[in-house]
Amino acid sequence: MNNRLPEKLTLLRKHYGLSQGDIAEKLGVAVTEYMKWENGNTIPPILKLRDISEIYKVSLDSLADNTKEVIIPDPEGSVDIPFIGQDGDATQVLDRIDDTQPTQTINADLGSTKVLDTQPIQETIVTQVVDDDEEYETSSIDQDKKKKMIRTILSIAGIAAVAVLGLILLMKLLGGNGGQLNPADKKLALGDRYSLYIDKNGNLVRNGAFEPQISFSGAVQVDAYNDHALGLKPEGVVVSSDNNQQVVAWSEITMVAAGRTHSAGLRSDGTVVCTGSIAACNVSSWENIK
Repeated sequence: MNNRLPEKLTLLRKHYGLSQGDIAEKLGVAVTEYMKWENGNTIPPILKLRDISEIYKVSLDSLADNTKEVIIPDPEGSVDIPFIGQDGDATQVLDRIDDTQPTQTINADLGSTKVLDTQPIQETIVTQVVDDDEEYETSSIDQDKKKKMIRTILSIAGIAAVAVLGLILLMKLLGGNGGQLNPADKKLALGDRYSLYIDKNGNLVRNGAFEPQISFSGAVQVDAYNDHALGLKPEGVVVSSDNNQQVVAWSEITMVAAGRTHSAGLRSDGTVVCTGSIAACNVSSWENIK
């Protein structure tokens, strides 16, 4: 036997002029859950069936039992409820129930009755019933989803922008060249008996016993080891504390390094020049040095 509860729920709701949203609110359930009951996809719990019977003022037994009809009390007077009768075209008129008279079942002569007979109704397969209220609720939900999506996209974009700015600042702090050492960063050098520093104005500041300070004037980079110091000038030439002529002859230097017995310079083409210790200066094969 087919489940007739969905038909009864639908006819009762429409008889009282309620939307699916209205009755769902009265029952305290989601409208989607109530729709499943009317569609026949699920059966409401017994407690909700009891609530439905109280709202519509019908017996719980007439709702749950497929063999019984639903009796609708209507103290305000008669009401027309169209439905298909046995002959396929009759419209039944439901009169007000007289509590002192027994309730009669609808018969062929359309006499006085108060019984909602859902038996003749053809079985209808309903995938979803949507009324005006549900369409409005669905539209509101869609708008909320769009707003949430926009907020999420804006949040992600903001985080990405902050990350990019942070990366740019980090690169600048590291010298603005992807984290590679900037020649201008080598502004401090320590010897055995002195210390050298190039201040923000490009002036050489010295402490201790350092004699060749005049030749180092204008240096943009310094390095030292023991008593041996090197200075790099802006034009790419190098000065040495011991006035080493091989070092002075270097050109296009972008970085200097001072050892105890040797000096090295990095050229702009990525090669290295070195003078002093033969073992330490075996750098002729070096290239693409950064």
